[in-house]
Amino acid sequence: MISDPQPAPPTVPTLERQKAIEFIAYAEQYVLLIQWEQRELRRLNRDSSDLLPVIQGWEFMSVALRESYGLEEIEDSR
Repeated sequence: MISDPQPAPPTVPTLERQKAIEFIAYAEQYVLLIQWEQRELRRLNRDSSDLLPVIQGWEFMSVALRESYGLEEIEDSR
């Protein structure tokens, strides 16, 4: 069996520290917004299951940005 060669890891784009911090804050605020929406849907006895992967995606983005730009030390803005 022949397998495809492993692709090279992506290079982290150059981004000013402050911009990376702003993107992290944006992702974290988006998580809060969608979590609120999820709670509202549950309160109304409506299905909110499709929001979980969206929340997880934004949480992942926040962690990925922190790790990619070495910003693990900044406080979670949520």
